[in-house]
Amino acid sequence: MKKRLGLSLSACFLATSLTAGDQRLTAEDCSFIERYDRLNDYTFASDFAFMVHHAEHVEHNIYLEQPLQKRLLDIEISLVPGSNLEQVDALNIGIRDFYLITRSFTPINITVRDFGDANLEYGGVLAVFLIDGRNIASFSNYFLSQGWDSTERYMKRIVRPGSTCGLTIWPFDKSSEVTDMFVNAEDFNTPKAIASCMREEAFNSMGLRADPQGDASIFSDPLWRGEPSEIEGDFGYGYRDELMLKMLYRPEFENGQSYAETQEDVAGIIRAECAG
Repeated sequence: MKKRLGLSLSACFLATSLTAGDQRLTAEDCSFIERYDRLNDYTFASDFAFMVHHAEHVEHNIYLEQPLQKRLLDIEISLVPGSNLEQVDALNIGIRDFYLITRSFTPINITVRDFGDANLEYGGVLAVFLIDGRNIASFSNYFLSQGWDSTERYMKRIVRPGSTCGLTIWPFDKSSEVTDMFVNAEDFNTPKAIASCMREEAFNSMGLRADPQGDASIFSDPLWRGEPSEIEGDFGYGYRDELMLKMLYRPEFENGQSYAETQEDVAGIIRAECAG
């Protein structure tokens, strides 16, 4: 009952209309970008373009280049049942923080369905599968029955010891933006890992799919990660993450554009708005 109540409360909290704020770079943004470029091995513009246009191919351990693909439809988070996940409160914190960063920097609205009331097929879906040794067979059968063999193989990689979570993003069109997130719900994953996982994969699902160049995750570099959360040792979104999302939802960046186009656009924006 505690699990269902916690997630139902999130649904009430998150069912709020959103408005994107002013997208122009502020003096604070420009100061941050200057510091980022000075202290980091890669420029902000370089990292932005890389994150937008690359996705990790887990089976081959390489990054693949792709056209820009950002979410345009409102997001509905579905939490798929089947696991006895004790860290559900940590998952809830990650969802709340994702709502807050998205509300501030995009025009997209987020809602959360009651735990187990899943939408897996239409709209701006972010489906979260909680997987462990007790339910992996049933999930495997489901994906195989749909002909999604590669998804089934990917899910099995996520549930191995040492893994926490992963993301599968299906091709977007005007009526469907479906993303499947897999959480390793085995007991050895801590609340810190679960909360960070929810934040990071949800952030990646917006269109910033790769980690910053040279970093293991968006939270791995202490220079740029956010403030500690209420979970000991856990960190939320940092200024870089907020600014990356704000940049992505500028009108200059359109679905389908190339890596070269994005590199030119982001560099031009920074030159024009941070001059002097």
